[in-house]
Amino acid sequence: MDLIRKAFSAWLRRRDGATAIEFALVVVPFAITAAFIIELAMVYTAGSLMQGAVQDAVRAVRTGQVQVISDPDEAEGFFREQICEHIPIALVDCNSIQFKVEVLDSFADASTTAEVDEEGNLADDSFETGGSNDIVMVTVLYYHPLLTPIVSAFLSDSPNNTKLMTSVFVFQTEPYDWDDDDEVI
Repeated sequence: MDLIRKAFSAWLRRRDGATAIEFALVVVPFAITAAFIIELAMVYTAGSLMQGAVQDAVRAVRTGQVQVISDPDEAEGFFREQICEHIPIALVDCNSIQFKVEVLDSFADASTTAEVDEEGNLADDSFETGGSNDIVMVTVLYYHPLLTPIVSAFLSDSPNNTKLMTSVFVFQTEPYDWDDDDEVI
């Protein structure tokens, strides 16, 4: 028994492995914190990029550039392109962006709450851009995928470990007039 006690006490007095043990104790919380900060930065950056891109794309509706396109599918595609063109990095998957453009009777009719179905898709994804001097509301939804389980536990508010990002703009279109050649008068 004395031999075991001597060997064990000699092992406890040694300090040459203390740094490795301290690092092992600190590395896991540090890695989790670093992953959380990086993922949080990605979420906020993606939200900011999407908000700015939608703001730029809404300008095409406000000025009548979308309304001049006669084919509704082309107009919707043009609006989606306007959003995607203004997202400078690939943090946002443009194919996953959902939007609804609708004409309102007054600004009081605007709602910042998007109606979604059980699967998280827009319940109504109509694309009505209106005309000159109309009040228009544009609602854009994007489910940003969360990569780390720890961050998902804190930030996920949607199905499949995603963070819902919503952008809503309500505005009155400009008093534009178009001639037969699709040019502003």
